[in-house]
Amino acid sequence: MLNLSVDVFRALYDFCSPHSGLGMNMTPGTGLGITDEIWNVRKLMTFSYRNNIN
Repeated sequence: MLNLSVDVFRALYDFCSPHSGLGMNMTPGTGLGITDEIWNVRKLMTFSYRNNIN
């Protein structure tokens, strides 16, 4: 259960939380080019990752 909690925290950090060190309105996910937008929590929690993995 702890592993799942850590995964959710990391996903929130990487996709939902802008960081000033990366530039204005950028998350680690946008900085790496994984996504082109800052996600909200609803999008994160409803994202079907199995359908989106190549």
